[in-house]
Amino acid sequence: MKKFLLCSLFGLLILSRLWSNPDQAKNQTKNIKITADEVFRDPRKNQVSAQGNVKANYQGTVIYADHIEYFEDSEIANADGEVRLRDSEHYMKGENLEYNLLLSSGVMRNAKALAYSWIVRGREMFRHSKDLATIAPAKISSCDHDKPHYYFRASKVKVYFGRKMVAYNVVLFIKGIPVFYFPVFVQSLKDKKIDISVTVGQGRVDGNYIKTTVKYDLGGNEKITLYVDKYEYRGWGLGTLFEYQKDSVNSGSIYLYGIDDTIDDIRKRTFRMNHIQKLSKRWQSYTKINYQNDESFDQDLLYSNVAEEGVSRVNTNIYSYTSLNYVGKMYSMNTTWQMEHDWNDDDKVYKKSTESLPSFSLDSYQNKFFVDKLYYSFGFGFINSYHPTNDTYYGTGSAYFDLTRTINLTPNITLTPSTGLNENLTNTAGSSGLYEEGYTTQWQNSITLKDRLTRDLDISLIYSYNAGMFDKKTKIFGNSLSSVMNNYFLNNKLRLSSSISYDLNTDVDSTVKRYGSLLNSARWKLAKKLNYYGKHEYNFAKRRTELLQNVLYFFPSARWTISENLTAMESKGDIMDAITSIKYRPNLKWKFDFSIRNEYDHVRGEVSNVRDREFSLYRDLHCWEVKFSVLDKYDDDEEVYREFWLTFNLKALPGQNITFYREDRKEYYPHLETWDLSGEAY
Repeated sequence: MKKFLLCSLFGLLILSRLWSNPDQAKNQTKNIKITADEVFRDPRKNQVSAQGNVKANYQGTVIYADHIEYFEDSEIANADGEVRLRDSEHYMKGENLEYNLLLSSGVMRNAKALAYSWIVRGREMFRHSKDLATIAPAKISSCDHDKPHYYFRASKVKVYFGRKMVAYNVVLFIKGIPVFYFPVFVQSLKDKKIDISVTVGQGRVDGNYIKTTVKYDLGGNEKITLYVDKYEYRGWGLGTLFEYQKDSVNSGSIYLYGIDDTIDDIRKRTFRMNHIQKLSKRWQSYTKINYQNDESFDQDLLYSNVAEEGVSRVNTNIYSYTSLNYVGKMYSMNTTWQMEHDWNDDDKVYKKSTESLPSFSLDSYQNKFFVDKLYYSFGFGFINSYHPTNDTYYGTGSAYFDLTRTINLTPNITLTPSTGLNENLTNTAGSSGLYEEGYTTQWQNSITLKDRLTRDLDISLIYSYNAGMFDKKTKIFGNSLSSVMNNYFLNNKLRLSSSISYDLNTDVDSTVKRYGSLLNSARWKLAKKLNYYGKHEYNFAKRRTELLQNVLYFFPSARWTISENLTAMESKGDIMDAITSIKYRPNLKWKFDFSIRNEYDHVRGEVSNVRDREFSLYRDLHCWEVKFSVLDKYDDDEEVYREFWLTFNLKALPGQNITFYREDRKEYYPHLETWDLSGEAY
């Protein structure tokens, strides 16, 4: 009896170890490792059953579930409960899974898959292989809510993991309302993807319009952008931009854009090319070619409105520029050639407006003499140019030689004297055939005393004197004294920067002229929530302030920011710009910005009407971003026009957005009333 009891206890002990110890089951399975609260292996059926917090790892593919049945002979796993399947790049989640681990194929019910930043949901998800899955029907969204704010409903979706996602018969739903239909929707799951930007608007000259920009990353640092624009009054605008870069050897861009303007009755075209070629370690070339036949293409390569009445138009223009550069350890060289032609309507030919052929310069760096801390530098160059306005050719040659030495008076004080010669020779040949020659010989001297008082404060005192011969007449080219102080802190709250220069120049007629300026800036933390920035520039020659700026930043709380910017510039006389800005951030989802600009006459003490006013509202909609802006502008005739901007951006596609624009102006444009859509007058 005792022997029977001992054998029974020993058998129960072995059975309990097989049932409850996951390591024991794991050791008896060759290709899969299973851990769980309870694991049991039936050696007769080659079957493993696991229950509670199950984790099955098969050659990098991991299945999490509440319950798993695994058949060793066929390597098929059936999982129930909250099932998750994950490998190196893919993630699927559902309620039930039948999966062939050997073929990486199976079916998951009530499934959800994560593909890039997209979430794909469906009643059944078929995993055909490690790289392909099909869901039919399906919902696609980047919103992770159980009831997403928006989604795409498709009859079938194919997910090529790591490559692309293709959806068929797609309907866009926003808040459960169908908005738009797509026969086929393709989204790249790679880093190189298509970005689409659409702007819908209305302008006083163009009428209603829609602008579409499509950017595609070709890989290998190559990008192409397509522009498709449709203007109500002007017609279609088409363009492309190709950008490339190859291992820092060459880079550049090619831009083409054109529009057959039905209002101006002009075929407007523009072409721009830039190319940088690295010929060797030290040699590099740069080429630039621009062509445009109308001023309506601005410097940013974007279409802009026609010039206002009374403003001269730019004729057809061709510009080219080429340079060859060498940068060595001791010196650098640069050769350039540039030319510009303008179209002449009277003669029906292109005529030169500027030409430089060729230009050359050579500059050496500070090279060390045998004497300690004595350096020399030299350079020379020449420029040949033609100016058609006065039909004159100019040829200019120059050369210089400088000597510099740095003397350490103390560890913190250095003295740097410099002396040198600069020779210039100019030849001029006009249409009359007369040949003129001019030359200048300058003797340049300077001395710099620099003192590092503290780690945050450097003071430099610079004196320079230039004199020489100008067309056989002695002239003082410059006699100046300047001082510079940078980055001085007081109690870690006040930071000052200051520089002052004062020049005395003697003209040919011995008239003494004074030049120079005083420039100061300050950053001051007045209080914990109040900062100040100020800038002042005074011109000695004009005896007046050229720039005065005072800015106050007030942070009453983490939500509020209030700033006042008062700026006076010499170009505006006695008028000062006053810009008041208010920013309110109630939480992470809302942003309110408001700014208003007035002009203040500080002599008369008068404040003008509002010149500009802008209000913007930003809302984070979890998976969307929306921004609405209103901008009011006032011209010199006190006429006001208003711009409205509304932009929608899907966070899953940061490079893609939809913008609505409208311009409301009170002015009357009769030329828009005298043309129909075909461009014919009536």
